[in-house]
Amino acid sequence: RLLLPNFGVPGEENLSAQQPKACQEARIPPSYVDAGGASGPQSAAPTRTAAVERLVSSADQFQLHSISKSAEFAELRSSGVRIRGGAMSLTCIASNDGDTRVGISIPRKVGNAVVRNRIRRQVKACLREISANVQPGRYAFLVYPEVVRLGYHQILEIVRSLMAQADVRLAAGQSALEETNKDSR
Repeated sequence: RLLLPNFGVPGEENLSAQQPKACQEARIPPSYVDAGGASGPQSAAPTRTAAVERLVSSADQFQLHSISKSAEFAELRSSGVRIRGGAMSLTCIASNDGDTRVGISIPRKVGNAVVRNRIRRQVKACLREISANVQPGRYAFLVYPEVVRLGYHQILEIVRSLMAQADVRLAAGQSALEETNKDSR
C-alpha cells in the first residue's frame, strides 16, 4: 500500500490511489441460469393462453370512445336527457351513427387527482362490465362527492341503474321521433 502525505486536512485518510488487483469473477449459481431453449431470431414466439385470448376478444367487443371536448359536454347538457341516481347523474343523447361515446366529469370537490382517477377507472370498468346492454349514444356521467365512500360494486349498481333508465328514456325518445317523422311525411 502506498501512503500519501496528509496535508493537514482533518478527517482525511492516507489511501493509495492504485487500483487493487482483479479478483476472480463472480459465479452465478445454476438455479438462476436460463434453462435453455433457442434464443435469438430462430426462437419460437410464445403462444397465447386461452385466458389471454378471452381478454383480447372481450376488449375488442366494446370500444369505449371518450368525450373530452367541452363543446360536446355543453351540447349534452343543453339537449340531453338528465337522469339523477345517487352519487352520480347521467346525461344522454341517442346516436344515429351506432357509435358509443362516454364522458366522465369529476369535479375537484370530489378529491385529489388520485381519487378522481380511481373513480374514473372504476366507472370505465363498470361500463365495460355491462357493455352488452349499452345502446349506441353519447353519455356524460357527472360524479358527486358521495361516490368516494362507495365501493366498486355499489358504483356498478348505480351505473347499471342509470344506464337502464337511459335506455328506457332514449327508446321512448326514438319512438316519439319516429312518430314525428311519419306524421311529417
